[in-house]
Amino acid sequence: MFQRRHPESSLDKIRQIIWPKMGWWRLLKYYRSRIIRLSASAESIAVNLAGGSAMSFTPFFGLHVFTALGFAWLIGVKMNLVAAMVGTFVGNPWTFPFLLFSSYSLGEFILGVIGSQESTVAFTPDIVEQQGDNLFTFLWQNFSDLFIPTAIGGTILAIMSFPFYYILYFYLVRGAQRARKLRMKRRQKALFNRKSKGPKIK
Repeated sequence: MFQRRHPESSLDKIRQIIWPKMGWWRLLKYYRSRIIRLSASAESIAVNLAGGSAMSFTPFFGLHVFTALGFAWLIGVKMNLVAAMVGTFVGNPWTFPFLLFSSYSLGEFILGVIGSQESTVAFTPDIVEQQGDNLFTFLWQNFSDLFIPTAIGGTILAIMSFPFYYILYFYLVRGAQRARKLRMKRRQKALFNRKSKGPKIK
């Protein structure tokens, strides 16, 4: 009943990811509004947001949201799908080349320190961008040379970046929630004042 009359093609889906029809600014404002309206605490929302953002350093595509939710559950915070999903927006076609290259470089350095064989496959931001939708397949086909170093470095960067993301999101969410409550109180007060005055008697 609620399916599209004309199903989206793969090209349309890719285009929607790279540049949403409503535009990135309107999309971010939409999800910002949804997050502010969540009944969860600022701490809970911030943890889920930070988990989604931190996981963008890792090559575990398709699992970022679930990993963020799992981390929230692990530390005893209420899981929030919307917040975790919005957090993963940090990883997008524009940022992935730099995020994954940073993860790979760190992982390659660590493996080099412990005496592991260096990678024989080139991995640069340009290559990440060129692979596009085939990036995960490319990494998986070069499992030992690319996927393992990127997974190791990405996991470390995810752990290191989580506190930064959490602090950032916590104060942003708390400030937005307080501002929303203040606006609601002002509206209620204005409505009460109008009703209390009543109709004017001539």
